[in-house]
Amino acid sequence: MNPFLTVAMNIEDISILQRHLNEHQVSEITGLSVKTLQKYRHDMCGPCYVKLGRRVVYPELDLANWLKSNKVDTHE
Repeated sequence: MNPFLTVAMNIEDISILQRHLNEHQVSEITGLSVKTLQKYRHDMCGPCYVKLGRRVVYPELDLANWLKSNKVDTHE
């Protein structure tokens, strides 16, 4: 663990330190347009995101969970 992180952290705190993707990266991964991602944010649907001032980023694990939750299994 990083010696500069002196506070005791639980698993939720550590997940904040995960990699974050911008809307262009998420657009490439999902195939959704940036405009669609912006509409999803406005409509409060779609993957979870974090606002850093005016910047919007998507936690990688939250994006993976959102994609997984939208999976449709056609073999059942």
